[in-house]
Amino acid sequence: MLDKQVFKLIIFCLIINNYYYFTDNVYSQEQYENRETNMINMNQQNFVSKVNSIYSSFSDIFDGYVEYRNFTYFRNDASDDKINRTEGIIKLEYEKYIGNLGKFFVSPKLTFDNDNYSSSYIDELEEKSIRRISFNLEEYYVELNYSSFDLKIGKQIFAWGKADGFNPTDNLNPRDYIDLFVEEEKIGVPAINLLYYWNDFTFDMVFIPTYTPTRLPLLNSRHSFVDPDNLPVINGRDLPSNKLSNFQSGIQISRHISGWDFSLSYYDGFDDITIATIEDDESLTPMYNRMRVIGGDFATTFRGLGLHGEAAQFIYDGDNGENYFQYILGVDYTWTNIIDDHDIFVILEYMGEKSTERQEVSKKVFGSGLARVFTNSVLSTITYKFSDTLEWETKLAFNMDSHLSYFIKPEIRYDISDELKLTFGVDFIEGVQDTFFGRFEKDDRSYLFLRYSF
Repeated sequence: MLDKQVFKLIIFCLIINNYYYFTDNVYSQEQYENRETNMINMNQQNFVSKVNSIYSSFSDIFDGYVEYRNFTYFRNDASDDKINRTEGIIKLEYEKYIGNLGKFFVSPKLTFDNDNYSSSYIDELEEKSIRRISFNLEEYYVELNYSSFDLKIGKQIFAWGKADGFNPTDNLNPRDYIDLFVEEEKIGVPAINLLYYWNDFTFDMVFIPTYTPTRLPLLNSRHSFVDPDNLPVINGRDLPSNKLSNFQSGIQISRHISGWDFSLSYYDGFDDITIATIEDDESLTPMYNRMRVIGGDFATTFRGLGLHGEAAQFIYDGDNGENYFQYILGVDYTWTNIIDDHDIFVILEYMGEKSTERQEVSKKVFGSGLARVFTNSVLSTITYKFSDTLEWETKLAFNMDSHLSYFIKPEIRYDISDELKLTFGVDFIEGVQDTFFGRFEKDDRSYLFLRYSF
């Protein structure tokens, strides 16, 4: 038999051996886990670094934004529109300078929604589809710069006029009115644009070889101009053909004199807003009349008070019914540090109209009234700025021909960061049945936009 002392020694050695084995394994396991954690952290850092590098390279090449939109109506109606509609927009802008000679510019836009407002079509040079194009090149052109003139050739968007709410002289681009109460979007047109500089004058000349109509609300939508419960038969659109005699053109001559900006303009082309002739069988045939628009505008400031005005005479061919004169006069002013560092900016405008000549028509016509919504109307924008990141804005259009016919749009905008912006607002529409706004008095809604810019 083993001596007790020897037995104790063996047991002690076994315990010591197992202790070192155990502690060594624990240390190795802990070391392995630490090494694995470090590798995971390193991989994550490398991934984030690569993503940041790709984003940095992308944002160095492109400007643009990604936007989510939601519209929620307060009431159901008889149309096919959803009570809750969502949209997604991705818009990019790319420009490449060609030395000192000029630049190339392109602006692709991807639009999708859950209510069939966008089609699956890819960009067209002339946007004649009744729905928005899902993938659209809003603008793309080549610009050449010389000492006395600039020349642009391609699909372009123009901006004429000095007024804020509505511009009678701005007729070169059709609009997208598929959703009437979102801020209007212009539709690009293929054009040649020459800006010529002579002394203190600027001559802005535009040649448009083809025709693009304004996009109106869908027939079965909330904003349709015909009763969705009693839809008439709509015949095919009688669009102007693409021939040389149907080209459109415009010229604007502008000058700055002693603190005043002046311009005179002339447009010869087709009305992009359709009217429809009523046929013998009560069906409607959409058509587009030729028109000429002679206009002018001015803007100046006096002791901080901004003054502006714009006017245009519309002269039509065909069955439009009458020629008319539109004008708009406005003021704007900013009050600073009203409360603490809060600022208030106010724009107040009056828009009027006068019929200048009644025309004999061969057939009865039906029109949307879009071109003449604001006859005898007050338009205003009030912006209250709480800080550099938070502001409240309210837009109002009030038609004084009717006791109750108005559109009011309060919204609040918050800059979550330099890139991320949140907008929330409400559209309130009121009017008696036979007024423009009265057609849509059941279409009150809220909206939310979330935009990330880069």
